[in-house]
Amino acid sequence: MAVILLIFFSFICLIFFLQHRDDIRVVLLKGFLVTFFLIGFGTELLSIINWINYKAILYYWVLLTILAALILIASWYKKPKPDQDQTKTRNESSAISRWVIGFCLFTILIISGITLFIALKSPPNNFDSMTYHMARVSHWIQNQNIRYYPTAIPRQNYSMPLAEFGILHLQILSQGDHYANLVQWFSFILSILTVTLIAKDLKISPRGQWITGALAAALPMAILQSSSTQNDLVVSAFCLSFVYFLSRVTKNRKWENVIFAALSMGFALATKGTAYIFIAATGLGIGGLTLVGKKWDKIRNLLFRYSIIIIIGLLLNTGIYLRNWNLYHHPLITSNERTIVDSVSAKILFANLVRNGAVHFSSPIGSANQLVEKSVLSLLGSEMDNPESTFQESQFELSFSINEDEAGNGLHLILISFSLLILPWLKTDDKKEPIIIEIALIFSILLFSLIFKWQPWVGRLQTPIFLLGCAVTGYVLDKLFKKAIFPVLILIVFLISSTPFLLLNSIRPVLPLWEDSSVFYDTEIERRIYTNIGEKLNRYPNLAGKVKSILSILYEGRSVVLTDRSEINFLGNFEDFYWYAEACHLVRNTPSHEIGLIMDSNDWEYPLWIFLDQHASPGDLVLYHIDMEDISSTISQEYSSKPGLILVTRDKYHDLDILRPYEQIYSSTSIQVYQKVK
Repeated sequence: MAVILLIFFSFICLIFFLQHRDDIRVVLLKGFLVTFFLIGFGTELLSIINWINYKAILYYWVLLTILAALILIASWYKKPKPDQDQTKTRNESSAISRWVIGFCLFTILIISGITLFIALKSPPNNFDSMTYHMARVSHWIQNQNIRYYPTAIPRQNYSMPLAEFGILHLQILSQGDHYANLVQWFSFILSILTVTLIAKDLKISPRGQWITGALAAALPMAILQSSSTQNDLVVSAFCLSFVYFLSRVTKNRKWENVIFAALSMGFALATKGTAYIFIAATGLGIGGLTLVGKKWDKIRNLLFRYSIIIIIGLLLNTGIYLRNWNLYHHPLITSNERTIVDSVSAKILFANLVRNGAVHFSSPIGSANQLVEKSVLSLLGSEMDNPESTFQESQFELSFSINEDEAGNGLHLILISFSLLILPWLKTDDKKEPIIIEIALIFSILLFSLIFKWQPWVGRLQTPIFLLGCAVTGYVLDKLFKKAIFPVLILIVFLISSTPFLLLNSIRPVLPLWEDSSVFYDTEIERRIYTNIGEKLNRYPNLAGKVKSILSILYEGRSVVLTDRSEINFLGNFEDFYWYAEACHLVRNTPSHEIGLIMDSNDWEYPLWIFLDQHASPGDLVLYHIDMEDISSTISQEYSSKPGLILVTRDKYHDLDILRPYEQIYSSTSIQVYQKVK
């Protein structure tokens, strides 16, 4: 399979960097950055000549693999000196509690193994993926370039594209979306490793480093997102990488640290707009505070290196800026901007800080959620839903959700907050670097709350902040508790609390593992549990209802283990599955090459590409948007404005003039099909 080329290339990068005697975690991080550099470079280059297709992508990676192998062979006999810091770490590790490290590694392996299973078994199926993350990939494959195109879903154009570039290469090489979720999964693993590297840089013991990594692995939002095609973990990996390499730049003069810091910055900005805030805050915090107390010569040298990082980081985004400028006449801001606050003030900052923190305390207990809401209302009053600082048509309310859009990180927030308060008072020999990281983290929190409106899904946008917060927490736990028992107990509590997020993702659940008609339910044990115990529980109706609802998880509902892949696409919106399937079946059996799409800006488009088998390679059909109100309608396209068939998912469509020459041949609550009258 052609996708093996990417794996083989990454393996060669791994061996190459290993020759430099780096920590294996650093080797993996560098290989990750190099691979994404070549993904981005290749995509931009091939797009210029309209070569985003299977053969061109395949030859591109064949050539890169050969070149990488030749470079590896040429450097094989070089014998660089072992890294002293690495040798020191190995010597230290022999004297620490190996069982703690083993427990943490086992924990990370279990979480990563289960999330990998989910990522491979489940197709992309969260709301944003259906709307624009995956739909834009199919448009790029059809158009054979990544230029902006006419669309009723503006996010398909203006959203930062690097994570989808990775998906694009996997989708083309594998001729399907079976590996699309791996971009986020690998980013999850690299985020965990990078957090441990930051912990190592803070002089945390090896035991403490892996406790830090396990805490990061247990982050509920990270677990949920690791099997999806969102991009919050991808941007987190790059933001954490930027923090790590920027810290290295301040300590030694190796230019490779400057290059990798620049790559990390550029890739973070190319993945998600929120990265501009995180990069600015951590850059000022780490880069700026490091200058304090240094002589002018060192300050000048560091400022020069910072300038190189910024210039390269921005240059890596040149293609994105140019495409945005051509349509919106601005490199970043679009006509659809809805997430930036209308005004900046201390009142808005306070309101956002309170709400951004409160969303993480949702629980299954309704009365507890109401108590939090009342507390927020008493603090904020009319500011709680102020439209100047609140995403359009949104209201602050808490509801428990095991979903990557709205899940909370409550325990992590409590522990990180405790660590931020305790750190300045810790009596340790060298607190300068941890304090710098703490200040950078606080800058990130403040700047995020000052710039962005409160949104119901704000929890996932804060993922880089929480992961960096795990490093600060790891430092405090490592220095505060010399014995391992207390940190391990904390970790066990966090692992138990994260289990539902690992197994019961609302749109990609692992449970149930078997059908209710299977042999597992035709046993004496089953009869005892559901008959004898059931009869006793019936005496206490409230308790019986709760217990039965928990037990029902084991045998009721759909899961990635039992459910057909095409149905999993719709687990977040299952009522539309049959309507989309029937409409697309009709389209496939109707002789028409061009299919027009009339949609609203939040409609599910990607399932249409799947059902029509057009999502991974150009086929006999052409899908394109028509009758749009977005500014992208000014972009010329080669397709007819009156296609043979039109698929309509827009709510208000009955009076559209464009449908007058058409007759309706299919109708449902979700999708309509119109055929051109001959």
